[in-house]
Amino acid sequence: MDAAKTRIGRYNIIAVLGQGGMGVVYKAEDSEIRRQVAIKMIPASLVGEADLVNRFYDEVRVTANLHHPNIVTVYDWGKEDGNPYIVMEFLDGLSLDKIRIAVANEQLLLYQRLDVLIQVCAGLQHAHNNGVIHRDIKPANIVILRDKTVKLVDFGIARLCDSSISRAGVTRDGQIIGSLEYMSPEQLEGASIDHRTDVYSSGVVLYRLLTDVLPFHGADVTATVTKILHSKPRPLSDYLSAYPAELDEILGRALAKHRGERFQSADEFALELSSVQSKLRRSIAAEYIAKAEASVERSDWTSAKSHLMELLNIDRGHERANELLREIQQILRRDQRQAEAHELKSQAEQEFSQRHFEEALSLMEQAVRLDDTDLGLRMFRDQVREARERSEKSRRAVGRAES
Repeated sequence: MDAAKTRIGRYNIIAVLGQGGMGVVYKAEDSEIRRQVAIKMIPASLVGEADLVNRFYDEVRVTANLHHPNIVTVYDWGKEDGNPYIVMEFLDGLSLDKIRIAVANEQLLLYQRLDVLIQVCAGLQHAHNNGVIHRDIKPANIVILRDKTVKLVDFGIARLCDSSISRAGVTRDGQIIGSLEYMSPEQLEGASIDHRTDVYSSGVVLYRLLTDVLPFHGADVTATVTKILHSKPRPLSDYLSAYPAELDEILGRALAKHRGERFQSADEFALELSSVQSKLRRSIAAEYIAKAEASVERSDWTSAKSHLMELLNIDRGHERANELLREIQQILRRDQRQAEAHELKSQAEQEFSQRHFEEALSLMEQAVRLDDTDLGLRMFRDQVREARERSEKSRRAVGRAES
């Protein structure tokens, strides 16, 4: 692997992001429009492997025709010295398998994790609407950006729904393509598959996201396959102290052995998750509003603002939170102006003590503009003004006498 490569086509290599069975992924910059991108390239040592190269071009063909906020965007593709490459948007984030969403509030924790799956379903529905089955939904193929946007990546083993080879992820030599613990029963059995296999895999991701364990995992491959085909997952209550009861039923449908018993679309799965999320949102809102109002009563404006910002991160349109936040921001601005005014007064007092009346008056005029409700500031400004006038009169009198 040429980790020292500095350029691919018109793209300047910045760093190596990772290496795997499909080649190397670079972080690069488009030299023409100065846009950062990610480039996946098959190395020369693997170009002769027809199956791998075909899978690579499948990914190009499939992903390039999908345009959705929750799917990685393909910009370009080509060959460099005979090595195929694909140019995609650079994702400034981490894959789900490298992230731990850690917050103190357990309901908020659930809310955020459900949001990940809702976005996954949105991306999948777009793919399914365009006749594409991902077939390898797992945490490593779900990237969360800094702004919490979720992106689906790696359509390397995706298949078109109407393709004559849209069967399970099995090659001619019997090798399984995909991630065993996330594969649907029909994938493992070698049956024809449809979009509901992605629904199943998303259910596995959700179960692991909520519990930090896999729903079906054995000591070896045979044991794992047996559990996927025949066992039920342990209930969420074995891992969570409190959670919406509807999640048990939702996961039961998503992980159903027979696809006819599952959610029949990613949208249907997302709709049920959104319903649970809405209930959590109302509960979280009530909790944060109570905390904010308690902080207001203590005049702890910083804590109150923090609680309200947490709430608005999940419900930007919450009327009471916005109203209360505006009031707190006005108070904080007032306090800041008062602090700045008193700092100016302190500087003016130093100038006044040295009989620099012009400088002192200028500082006090600024202080009064910042806080014209402070009687003490106005009185001192007037005192400085009178002292300046007396000084000016004395100066003029001396001047006349000298004349």
